[in-house]
Amino acid sequence: MVTLPHLRLPRTLAEFGRKLIIMTRAEAGPVQISAMSKLAREAVLFVTPVVFPDYVETIPGSLARSEQLLREGNGLVVVINHFSKRDPVNALSALMRLSPEFKNRRVLAPIAHHQHTPMRESFTQALGVDLRPIVNHDTVAKGRQGKLRRGHGLRQYLDDGIDLLSQGGILLIAPQGGRRASLQERDEGSMDLMVRRLAQQDVANVAFMFVGLGIAGEQDYNQDRVGKYNVGKLYKIVVGPTISLPEISEKTAAADISVDELVYQQLGLLVPEAYRGTPEAIPQSLGQ
Repeated sequence: MVTLPHLRLPRTLAEFGRKLIIMTRAEAGPVQISAMSKLAREAVLFVTPVVFPDYVETIPGSLARSEQLLREGNGLVVVINHFSKRDPVNALSALMRLSPEFKNRRVLAPIAHHQHTPMRESFTQALGVDLRPIVNHDTVAKGRQGKLRRGHGLRQYLDDGIDLLSQGGILLIAPQGGRRASLQERDEGSMDLMVRRLAQQDVANVAFMFVGLGIAGEQDYNQDRVGKYNVGKLYKIVVGPTISLPEISEKTAAADISVDELVYQQLGLLVPEAYRGTPEAIPQSLGQ
């Protein structure tokens, strides 16, 4: 009888992932991605519209302004609503298809701690997208936090994100803190915390682009119904205004509202009416 050698598949995949990262990081700058990552992104951008179809509307002037700000060395925070696992994929792929200014820049994005895996990290890093795991409400609800407290990883995500922004990179953020059935279900305080951290680190060359997502014809955003990848469903993406950090400060001061309130007002103008919900949910504080 012939005995086959034992194959350590997870270890092999992990080693492959590390080598892939080294290859895709070669000759890449702090913000611009490598030639290998560009090829990988092109392949993903070719496949994504087939598996995750979408159509995009843009507010006049928003895309042009964000492109100009990026060319001038500003960092860009892409702010999205979040109801399904494919939201970040559709938002980023749409922007990358619209403009080379997005396509060739490094991105940093958050991910729930319980969804973070070495293979997912390897795949996204090969595309020039770095992930930072955060223990959110869902991680705790599932009992997957171990000895970590809720909010663990948030400070690291913000610090690394601000460092990337200061160099002209792109930071993705979903201020709701996880997948939610309505825009009214939210974590209050994350955007105010980000703006405070920007001020503490003396980083002002930053702008915020607001992107609303929804599913065409969908009236029920319950997580059991649409919380996963929704393969084949048509998403509507609305690329909204781009607002600089100084303008954010001016608007919040003039209206006497928090940054979070301003952010949700902007997103509320971009998401489907069925997703806006009613202001009945009790906001949950991050406590940070």
